[in-house]
Amino acid sequence: SSAASDVYKRQIIIICNNLKQDNHEEYTSESFIIGTIYQSIFADLTERQREILRAIAVENVAVNVTSGEFVRRYDLKSPSSVQSALKGLSGKGIVGKILDGYVINDRLFRFWIKRNPI
Repeated sequence: SSAASDVYKRQIIIICNNLKQDNHEEYTSESFIIGTIYQSIFADLTERQREILRAIAVENVAVNVTSGEFVRRYDLKSPSSVQSALKGLSGKGIVGKILDGYVINDRLFRFWIKRNPI
């Protein structure tokens, strides 16, 4: 959704401006800025949303996400909690439904999630 992506773009601008204003030149590397942004986005999610994002990141394309097998494999609470988390994540533009299942729209964010088990 464009409204959700606009919110994240504004967050990116705010973080970059804060770094510049505070003269944190040592922190202006792209990887630090991107990591800070992703950490902020991830922290703003519910625990259930973070759990399903971790599962989707592992799968790359997560299929049958409300099946008992998927829920057990990733130690998720319940199929209904998965559905609710996906609805919230979709509304924020973080995940998308494709023919085969669900994906994290930002591939770099997916990579960050896989590398940062927080």
